[in-house]
Amino acid sequence: MSLSKSKVKSKIKELNEKLKLYNHHYYNKNESLVSDEYYDAKLLELENIRDNFPEEYNQVFQKDFSKSVLEKVNHLDEQDVKLKKEKHQKLMLSLNKAYSFEDLERYTNRINTFVGNNHQYILQEKIDGVSISLYYENGILTKALTRGDGIYGENVTHNALNIKDIPKTINIKENIELRGEIFFSLKLFESLKNEFLDKQDGTKNKKWNTPRNKASGILKSLKTTDESSWLSCFIYEVVSPENFNLKTQKQLFDFLKIQGFNLPKFEFIENENLIENFITNFKFEDDQRDYEIDGLVIKLNDLSLYDLLGKTSKFFHHSIAYKFRKKFVMTKIEDIFVTVGRTGLITYNAKLQEVVLNGSKIKAATLHNYEYIKNIKINIGDKVYIEKAGEIIPRVVKLVSPKNDQNYFSPIEFCPSCKNKLSWSENMLNQFCLNPDCIEKKIQKLKYFVSKDGMEIQELGGKKIELFFAKGWVKKIEDIYNLKNNYDDLLKLENFQEHSVNVLLHKIEESKDVYTWKLIAALGIKNIGKKLAKSLVKIIFENDQKNLLSLLEFNYDELEKYDEFGSVKIESLKEFFANDENRNLIQFLDQNGFELKMEKEIIQSTKLENKTFLITGTLEKPRDFYKNLIIQNGGIISSSISKKLDYLIVGQNPGSKEKKAMELNIKIIDEEFLKKMLE
Repeated sequence: MSLSKSKVKSKIKELNEKLKLYNHHYYNKNESLVSDEYYDAKLLELENIRDNFPEEYNQVFQKDFSKSVLEKVNHLDEQDVKLKKEKHQKLMLSLNKAYSFEDLERYTNRINTFVGNNHQYILQEKIDGVSISLYYENGILTKALTRGDGIYGENVTHNALNIKDIPKTINIKENIELRGEIFFSLKLFESLKNEFLDKQDGTKNKKWNTPRNKASGILKSLKTTDESSWLSCFIYEVVSPENFNLKTQKQLFDFLKIQGFNLPKFEFIENENLIENFITNFKFEDDQRDYEIDGLVIKLNDLSLYDLLGKTSKFFHHSIAYKFRKKFVMTKIEDIFVTVGRTGLITYNAKLQEVVLNGSKIKAATLHNYEYIKNIKINIGDKVYIEKAGEIIPRVVKLVSPKNDQNYFSPIEFCPSCKNKLSWSENMLNQFCLNPDCIEKKIQKLKYFVSKDGMEIQELGGKKIELFFAKGWVKKIEDIYNLKNNYDDLLKLENFQEHSVNVLLHKIEESKDVYTWKLIAALGIKNIGKKLAKSLVKIIFENDQKNLLSLLEFNYDELEKYDEFGSVKIESLKEFFANDENRNLIQFLDQNGFELKMEKEIIQSTKLENKTFLITGTLEKPRDFYKNLIIQNGGIISSSISKKLDYLIVGQNPGSKEKKAMELNIKIIDEEFLKKMLE
C-alpha cells in the first residue's frame, strides 16, 4: 500500500518531533523516556522514510537539515547548557550502527572495495556511558570535554579530575587527546541508589533511573561534586595516533595500558570471516560484567587506512557498532483470549504485562493453536519468555519455570463470536468455526477484502468495517459498493464530514478500476495468492474469455496442464466458484463496473530476456519501478531465492536474502549495474 505525500510528510514530522523530545530529555535532563531499543527502532524508521521518500523529506525540512534529528550527532539545547562549550580539535563523531550480520557484511564489503581485502579487526565492548575526550599537555590533564554535538563539547574538567580511573599525569610530554567512556559500576550504582534515593531533593527515582543517566548527571554537574569519584572510565582511542608512531589498534591499546588507562575488553580478530562466529558466541548478558554494554564496536586494526575510508556528517567508515538485539524477554501472561479468522481458524493469544523487545512495545503475543498451549503447558499467571518471530509477530516461546503437572489452559469448545461448537482439523492441531453465518468470520473477510493485501481501499479500514457492519450497512462485499446509498446516514456519524464521506465513496468507486488478479486475491480463495491469481487471469485471457463472468464459466480442470496449479489449488478454485453466494458476488461485480482486466507486459527490448531477478532491500525508487523495468526488457521477476535465480538486486537493509544468494553463488548487483545492463 502506497502512502500519500501528505501522510509521508506527517509521519516524518511526527517521528522527528518524538525523537527530538527523547533527545532533549536524554542529553539535557539525563533521563530516558524510552528504552535504547525503542529509540533505535524509531530512528531507523525515520532513516528508512528519508531513503525511500527523499523528495518529501527535503520538503519537510526545506533543505535546512539542521532541523532533522538525523543530521545531528548530539542534541544539546542552547538554553539548557550552562557548562562552557569548547571546540574539539578533531570531530568527535558517533558510530554507524549494525543490527544484523548482513549489516556487518556491508561494512566489511565497503572496506574491501576501498582499501582491498584480508584485514584484521578489533572487537571491543561498547560501553553504555557518556563519551569523553581528555586533553593532556606536558603530561598533565588540562581539559575534559563531552561529545556535545561532535564539533563542540561541554567542559567537565572539574568533575573528571575526581574520577580515579583517569590519570592526572602521564609520561607523554607531547600534547595528546584521548577518548573513551565514563560509566557507573553496576554494583556500586545499586548500593548507592538504595542509600541515597530519599536524599535527592524530592526527585527520587528520576535521578537514579539508569546508571548511564546518573553518570551523565554527575559528570555535567555545574559545581565540582564528590559524587564524581563514584564514576569509572575506559579509554579506547588516541586522536592523531600517527604522532605517536601507532600503526595498529593493538599497538594503541598497549600504549594506553602503559600510560595507566583502563580499557574495555576487546578481542583481536585475524580476518572478517571470524567476526560472525565471535559475536554468535559472545555473552552479551553476562552476570559477571559490572557495567552496562549495548553492543560491540568493530574497528579496523590498521590505523593507516582510517583517513582513506572517509566519513559522513555523523560517523566514520572505519568502525561500526553492532547493536545487540535481545532474542527473548521475560514477562507475565495476564489473560488468554481467542480470535476467529476469515476462514474460521481459531487462534489463541496471550495478553501480557507490557515489555519492550527490539524497539517495540509488546502487550500481546500469539499462542498459535491449542496444541501449542498444551506442549508448553501455558496458563494465565505464568511467567514466560517471548520473542518477535521473524521480527514481526511476537510469540510466547517457553515458560520461565517449566511445569511437570497438567496445569495449563483448557481448550475452548464454542466459537467466541457465534457460540457454535468448534470442529477440530483431521490432525487435531487446529480448531475451526464452520458456521457460514459467523459474524466474526464475515467481518474478517470484509477487512481482508479492503486491506493492503486486497483492494487497498485504505480509507475503509478495519474500524470502519466493524462500525458499518454493526449498523447493518456492510454485511457482505456487495454492500461496500452500495454504501453510497447510505450517504445521509454516514453524515450523521461522529467525525464524518461531507468531505471525508465523499473521499471514502470516491475511493470505493475508484477501486473498481483494478486488474482482475488483484480482485481474485482480495476474495481470499483458499490456497490462491497474488502470483497464482495473476497466472489464472493470464490463462483466462489466452482462452479468449473477455468479461468477469468468465471466472464462473471457465473449466478449471484445464489448469492441470500448468505446473503451478496442482490438484489442491484447482479444487479450491472449483469449490469457490461453484458456491452460490460467490457466484452471486461475481455477477454483482460484473454488473457494477468491474471488468476482466490484465496487466499488459510492454516489452521495450529483449536485453534481459529469460533472466530472472529478485529485489531485496530499500532502493532509490519504488520496487514496482524496477520490476516493470525488468519485465519491459524481457526479464522475469522471481518471488524467492533458488538456484534458478540469475540476479539478486540489493538495496539498503537487504536482510537474509543477500546471504543466501552468496551461498548459492547467485550474482548480486545494485541499481547502477541494472541500468548498465539496459544501456
